[in-house]
Amino acid sequence: MRTIRTKIIMGILLCSLLTASVIGALAMVNSSQMASRDSKERARTEGELYAERINSVISQIEQSVDTLSDAVSNDFDYEAFVKSKAYADV
Repeated sequence: MRTIRTKIIMGILLCSLLTASVIGALAMVNSSQMASRDSKERARTEGELYAERINSVISQIEQSVDTLSDAVSNDFDYEAFVKSKAYADV
């Protein structure tokens, strides 16, 4: 009687340990995959934010260049520049 009880208890313990091992392995695989997906998503998001910042700076530079170009174009007389050496020297 005692050996049967011992075998049943050992069987239950063995099944419990096996189940815990399988669940633990699945949990580690799942967490590894999620960490990989999260890191890829984070890198993509940070890349998009950095690109937006760069585009904003480029846009500001373009606006400044356009403003400067308009200001210079209004004050610049191309025909006088071509015809008069004195105008070009100023």
